[in-house]
Amino acid sequence: MALYELAYTLSVPLSVVLDMSYTELLGWHAFFESRPVGWREDNRTSLIMETFGAKDARKYFPSLSAAKKAEQDNPDKAAIGSIANSRMYQFLASSVGGPRIPL
Repeated sequence: MALYELAYTLSVPLSVVLDMSYTELLGWHAFFESRPVGWREDNRTSLIMETFGAKDARKYFPSLSAAKKAEQDNPDKAAIGSIANSRMYQFLASSVGGPRIPL
C-alpha cells in the first residue's frame, strides 16, 4: 500500500504518515494484508448473494480469502460471518434456557 493510500485509508494527512516510525508502518502494512480495505463490504455482499442462492459466493472476493487466511493463522480471532463467535450469540447463550439458534 502506498503512503498516500495509507493516509487516505486512515483519514489522516500525509504528513502524519510520513512522521510514523518504520515499525508502525510495518504494523499497518501487516494489518491491511490480513484485513484488506473493503473486506466488510465484500463479506456483506457475499452474504446477500448467498441469500439469493449463490453457492460459495465468498470465492469471488479476494479480500475475504486474505481475511480467512489471517484467521486460520491466528485461531483466537472470531471467524468472519460466524454467528457462534459473535457477541450477540454469547448474549443469547447466557440467557435463560440457553441458545436456540440453529447453527
